[in-house]
Amino acid sequence: MKKLLFLILIGITYYIAGMYRSQTLLILFAVEVVFAVVMFLLPRIFQRKLHLDFAVKSDVAQKDAAHLCHIQATYRGMLPVSRFRIKLQVSYDTRPDTGKGGKRSSSFRKTQTLYGNCRHGDTRLSFSFCAPFCGLYSVRMDKLRIYDYLLIFSKGKRLHEKMTVAVLPNPVPLSLSLPFASLAKGEQADMQTVDRKGNLSGEVRQLREYTAGDTARSIHWNYSARADELYVKEFEKDADLMTEILLDMSGFFLQDAASVSRFYEILYSFMLTVVGREQTVCVQWFDEKIKTVVSEKAFEKKQCGEILLKLYRTDFSEENAALCRDMTGKYRAEQAGKDSCFRLDLNLCLWYGDLLLKQF
Repeated sequence: MKKLLFLILIGITYYIAGMYRSQTLLILFAVEVVFAVVMFLLPRIFQRKLHLDFAVKSDVAQKDAAHLCHIQATYRGMLPVSRFRIKLQVSYDTRPDTGKGGKRSSSFRKTQTLYGNCRHGDTRLSFSFCAPFCGLYSVRMDKLRIYDYLLIFSKGKRLHEKMTVAVLPNPVPLSLSLPFASLAKGEQADMQTVDRKGNLSGEVRQLREYTAGDTARSIHWNYSARADELYVKEFEKDADLMTEILLDMSGFFLQDAASVSRFYEILYSFMLTVVGREQTVCVQWFDEKIKTVVSEKAFEKKQCGEILLKLYRTDFSEENAALCRDMTGKYRAEQAGKDSCFRLDLNLCLWYGDLLLKQF
């Protein structure tokens, strides 16, 4: 609208100048034309010297909490940019992007508009969004539009910069008390919480140097003080402190976003409950890409989140659904007699062997 009014003003000036043969009005008309050309060229000059990118390409957020993202604007021109607009797309899909192309329907999509300005150098812009589901979110810069100083002319272009945000569940321990290795097959589950801390007093198998990932509780403080270097204790019964859970991901591609998010929440709560009892949790699932069951272990909260991130990035495709179901069933049969082996399926059922503990 501003552009149309400005062009009408130039036309009126030219018409009156010609009608009255006014030299002053002709000069005014010439100035208006030069001004219009300059304002038309400015956004195109700004665009060539402005580069936008995300400050980080991947980040971690919490479900239902506002997450702050940052865009880095690098401008190499001398004249300041008074105003530009960025359109952003925040989308979520239960399946990760495999890079094979093609459009996929998104379970969650939100468009945001961000306005900014910048001078020579680097400028940081911020925006936030709230994630209603757990999983991987894609945040993409869609369009950029740069304006002149009077917001009359503008120049737009497509953007392709993208970042991913992994949204973790809220850290809520599982309300269900879990059975442990003392539960024999065919017995009723003892749902009382078992304190396993005493097992750490078993015989020390060896002392070794501290490595990244070892917990503070395993450090031999007296020996470390004498050696002036950190050493950790390895116990004979460390293997007894591991609880395994098998994830049955058959039919993953059929689930909606809310169901998948709830699945991740239950799994995360399960892992936190196990590591909260000073045990190691081993999460297993069938990876279609390498055609085998993978195992990931965690003994602290940070590692539980890392397991979820790996699970988020695993593609459980429709093409390999039958293979996933068969391999998971075969692995279940192999592990049937094993103590402390749980199973969580996409119907949100938690099993201990053939015993259903709870359907969430």
